[in-house]
Amino acid sequence: MIKGAIFDVDGTLVDSMDMWNHCGVNYLKSRGITPEPGLSEKLATFPINVTGEYLREHYHIDRSAAEITKDLNDTALDFYMNRAERKPYVTELLDALSEAGVLMITATASDSGVVRRLLRRLGLEKYFSGIYSCEELGWDKMHPECYLKCLTILDTEKETTWVFEDMLHAAHSAHLAGLRVGGMYDRPSAANEEIMRSFCDRYLKTEEDFGNFIKEEVEI
Repeated sequence: MIKGAIFDVDGTLVDSMDMWNHCGVNYLKSRGITPEPGLSEKLATFPINVTGEYLREHYHIDRSAAEITKDLNDTALDFYMNRAERKPYVTELLDALSEAGVLMITATASDSGVVRRLLRRLGLEKYFSGIYSCEELGWDKMHPECYLKCLTILDTEKETTWVFEDMLHAAHSAHLAGLRVGGMYDRPSAANEEIMRSFCDRYLKTEEDFGNFIKEEVEI
């Protein structure tokens, strides 16, 4: 029976990956800089602070990494506060987990303070005992240690702890860490659905998928 849950935010709880996929590219273009091919895919694996460092060093921008990170966070905050919406069926999932007494935290590559404001606006903050950034956890999501750190925070067992992620690299790291993995469908990463299904314990895409997960993994 599930005792603990670790949730990603962007693309898992909130429909926001399109914004993030264009954020770094648009930032460079706004400064008259041509982005390298495949930049969005590369930045998708970075925590926000590492993105700031990468853009500064790789494109020789005359701003500190912290200033660039703040610029990106300001863009995200505007989107979060005005346009971002919950993903379908996540409220029902969170309600079921909460009613079952499951301990829940978030692990996000974004800034935790910005994410907290987003979750508060959407009425989702109440479900989580902690909102942690990769920077705070000390590991990015390319490393299984990110999820092992979350496991330590929850103080639950691997066998009863689920990680919910939409991105391939993150879901695979959680799998390598030995936790149960719920792959979350998101249109921007839909090309990876088949490979994610190959190692995720469950893949949640349709209303039926969410309903079955609640019945078979939570309400038992």
